[in-house]
Formats: sequence, structure tokens, C-alpha cells
Amino acid sequence: MAGRRVLHHKDGTYRVHGPSAGLRLFLVLLATVAAYYALPYGRQGAHITGTTGILVFAAAALVTVVLIGRQVRSHLIYGGRDNDVESLLLALCLVLVSFALVYIKLKDQFAGLNTKTDSLYFTVATVATVGYGDVHPVGQTARAVVTVQMLLDLVFVATLATVASGLIRQRAQDRRAAAQRSQQG
Repeated sequence: MAGRRVLHHKDGTYRVHGPSAGLRLFLVLLATVAAYYALPYGRQGAHITGTTGILVFAAAALVTVVLIGRQVRSHLIYGGRDNDVESLLLALCLVLVSFALVYIKLKDQFAGLNTKTDSLYFTVATVATVGYGDVHPVGQTARAVVTVQMLLDLVFVATLATVASGLIRQRAQDRRAAAQRSQQG
């Protein structure tokens, strides 16, 4: 298995690791953004029904659920937090693109939102809590959807902070345990 490594745990379980998490995240981000722009959804002259939009959003939601399920499985089988940050960032990427697709469909309810790039820009600006003001919701449905995104973003930030602090705590405990073993042995 070129490019893969096997990590054996003390309890006899093992895990096969492929490309680095950073590379995987970059490739998934690249593929997701490419798919976002390739979809005829929201383009002038493209007659995409509401059903197609629901299917695209549902597919992104399904992939997010699969990623979360993968993470739960990882916790149950391996008991580790190896891929928590990676999984959260992958799910966030899918959620951002999903909201961008919803926003482009609701573009009549936004001031300054005319293209897919505008939609993706607004979604990322909302996550980053930047809010330049050049694109903003003016319709009630758009405001409701943006509010849902803001609440979901807060959950992601809180979860990411919890996972990161857990990883730091676990690594500190591992280092202390290793130092104690080396002093005893």
C-alpha cells in the first residue's frame, strides 16, 4: 500500500492511514468547490426545479451525516480523536457549500448577491463573522436561513474548540505518561 501507513494500537486494533489530513482536506475542498461551480444550479438559463435543489441539499446533508457517523464509529472502535478536527472541517466545508446553494436559489431575497461566487463569499463571510455589508439578506426567508447558518456556525466553533482542547489535553497526558515510563525504565 504505497502512501499508506498502518498504526497498531496496544489493544490489537489497527488503523490504515493514507495521505495526510491536510492533503485530504485540501483535495476535498477543491473537489467540493469544483462541484459547486460545475452544478448548473442557480445559473441564468438553467431551469433547475426546486426538487433538484432539495436533492442537492439532501445529498450534501447525507455526506455530512456519513462523515459524522464515521467519526462516531472511529470513537467506538478506536477510542481516539485522530480525525475529529479533519471530520469537522470536512463537514463544515459541505455545510458551507450547501448554504451557498440555498442562498443562490434565494438570490432575489439578498441585496448584492447575483452569482455563485457572491453566494459562496457571503456564506464564508457569515462563518468568519466578518459581515462587510455588501451582501446581506433583505427577505424574511433569507434572514431565517442566515440565522440558521449562524447558529450552526456557533455549534461548529464550539465543537471545534472542544475537540482541540481535548486533543491538547490528551497529548499532554501522553507526554507525561511517556516521561514517567522513561524515568521508571
